[in-house]
Amino acid sequence: MWNRNRTFAAIGLVLAASFVGGLLHLLALRAETGTFYPPYSTFRADPLGARAFFESMQALPGLHVDRNLAPIRTLGAQRSATCLFLGDSPGGELPESVFEMVEEIPSRGGRLVIAFAPEAQEGMWEQIDRETEEAIEKDKKAAKEKDKAKEENDNGEAAAKEGPEQQAAAPEDEPETVEESPETAPHTEKPAPAETSEQPAKAEGSTEESGKNGSEEEKEPPKREYAKYVSVEERWGAGITYTSLEPDGHGGYTPLTAERQCDDAILPESLAWHSAMYFKNVSDAWRTIYAVDSRPVAIEREYGMGTIVFLSDSFPFSNEALRQAPHPGLLAWVVGSSRRVIFDETHLGIQEGSGVMVLARQYRMHGLFIGLAVLALLYVWKSTCPLTPRYEARGEGNVVVQAQGRDALSGLANLLKRSIPTREVLDVCLTEWRQAFGRSPKNAKRLEAAERIAARTPKTPLAGADTVEAYQNIVAVLSKRGQ
Repeated sequence: MWNRNRTFAAIGLVLAASFVGGLLHLLALRAETGTFYPPYSTFRADPLGARAFFESMQALPGLHVDRNLAPIRTLGAQRSATCLFLGDSPGGELPESVFEMVEEIPSRGGRLVIAFAPEAQEGMWEQIDRETEEAIEKDKKAAKEKDKAKEENDNGEAAAKEGPEQQAAAPEDEPETVEESPETAPHTEKPAPAETSEQPAKAEGSTEESGKNGSEEEKEPPKREYAKYVSVEERWGAGITYTSLEPDGHGGYTPLTAERQCDDAILPESLAWHSAMYFKNVSDAWRTIYAVDSRPVAIEREYGMGTIVFLSDSFPFSNEALRQAPHPGLLAWVVGSSRRVIFDETHLGIQEGSGVMVLARQYRMHGLFIGLAVLALLYVWKSTCPLTPRYEARGEGNVVVQAQGRDALSGLANLLKRSIPTREVLDVCLTEWRQAFGRSPKNAKRLEAAERIAARTPKTPLAGADTVEAYQNIVAVLSKRGQ
């Protein structure tokens, strides 16, 4: 019989399964290309990613290539490893602790490579830095003007207090100078003004010094070490600035030409440079590798037992560059002679967590979750559709007529009839009674009497009445107590 509810339920399940399947397909497509990852991530397979460079390095024999999804401080434990930071954003001042963590890489003999994301002109970070510096200078200027106004007010109040004191002292001195003779006046009047004039001066000096010390303490609080911020130029001796790229008329920009400035024959003579960033105020510790019109765009320096490399463009490492204009010499020079290469992903915001799902994926517990899901579906199915058939409604109206059944005793008797032949009923009963009560010495005589009754009973398929009579006699014998 056609059931409308079941049909609707089946259609709903089909639609839900189709929706889930389509959603999983879209997620699989995005996962293959990795478009939801930041540019120059090794998880991206589109032109903006660096997956081709990562996989090509993995294919080389003798190299151990891996991604870093742990905090940056863990990279310092890697000895003689090349750590690549591709697509990094040029920030302003950073905490000194960040520089200390990154410097552990070259200090242990590694090679630190930082390739900045290409910019066609002065980027957002540079504007933010300039605005921050202007705001700091403005605050300093306002603080100086406030301190100057405070000093003027303090000096004015001190002068106002000093005036009435001198006026009050003058009337006391004037009558003495008139009454005394000219001979005694020099001995009494001249020392007194000198002493009184020095005391206010000292008092004023002490108040001014205390005021200055108090203002300096309020104006310059002690700096803590963890709050100290420094710039790349202050720490490593290389600043960042920008020129500009010319539009190509097709929505893009015309790349610059970077010329080689060193004697490394493995490097190409010139490169197409897709960034307007270059380095300024470069110290003598750096060696210029490539420059655009005498402006350094790729530099290298020794640091500790290792080296540090700066590149103002990450385009040579992208999938697009490896397809259109690959430069294997540049890539080999960047990686260096290390046999271990680590591509950092944490600076792009990609970091592996420590939750339950991460551990489940790490230990490959997918089968367990699939089994739990199947059990949950079976439970839902059992709850909604019971396996036992329901009673069919019969009769008129709401009256339900149920089929008449038998009690539990009848069911047990029917089961025994099907399982035990008639000629073996007495032996089976005695065997069960012997296992339950035959170990007691008190029941030995009763058990022997019952066995004699069973032995006298004929064991033929037609001896049904004799078997019933013998069963009753055995029950009567075993029921007697005290024998």
